[in-house]
Amino acid sequence: MKPESPPRMPARPPVAPMPSCTGLSQGELRTWGLLAGQTLILVGWKGRAWVTMEGDRVDHVLEPGRSFDFVGPGLLVLQALEAGVVFEWNDGA
Repeated sequence: MKPESPPRMPARPPVAPMPSCTGLSQGELRTWGLLAGQTLILVGWKGRAWVTMEGDRVDHVLEPGRSFDFVGPGLLVLQALEAGVVFEWNDGA
């Protein structure tokens, strides 16, 4: 008698990557090195943060309810302008 094969599980649909939420103290930095064509989306939840992207002529202030999309290549830098900054970031996939 042939052994039974384990039941096949149905294929799962692809799952979008979950965003990451981070809280920062005043003056604290976060950096991302973006590859060519890579996108990073920042969403402000609480407080204000300064954001700059290598090669971008404009700096940005991330505030609650605002979002910015950045496309690499380049170094992206975010610095909390006050205590308790909370933001979300997602790789845009």
